[in-house]
Amino acid sequence: MAPVEYRVEYVNFDTDPDAGSGTLQLVTRLNEWAREGWRVACVDLAAYPRFGPQPRPVLLEREFPPRRPGDEPTPAESRPGESNT
Repeated sequence: MAPVEYRVEYVNFDTDPDAGSGTLQLVTRLNEWAREGWRVACVDLAAYPRFGPQPRPVLLEREFPPRRPGDEPTPAESRPGESNT
């Protein structure tokens, strides 16, 4: 398995009706991170005691160093089911 780097970000929800629903705001932000090569490992959407527009933590991960389109697969990726250990 390739080395992985992690990053914690926070999604802030705008309460302005023109900003769209919380779901739309979350999906928009997740798509922005995906364009940078990040994928979601975990999103905390738990209802907090004082539910409101508090920032929600998002754990992101990506291969390190990031792969670019056209990069050759690693040996483990080219032989699914086999382990390099």
